[in-house]
Amino acid sequence: DGSVNVADLILAMRILLGEISATPLQLAKLDVAPLVTGTPAPDGQFNTGDYTVLVQKVTGMVDF
Repeated sequence: DGSVNVADLILAMRILLGEISATPLQLAKLDVAPLVTGTPAPDGQFNTGDYTVLVQKVTGMVDF
């Protein structure tokens, strides 16, 4: 829906834990790390670094 919220964090955690498989579109949307001068610079991987940035986005610690 264009906004990052707690539902996205739950989905992301389930993907990280291997409980569900992500679609290519989901992986592209979740790949937000590293941040370069506050802007996502996707590296083609979805991992705990991306999850950390998503948590920061949801909690308002970063704004991109």
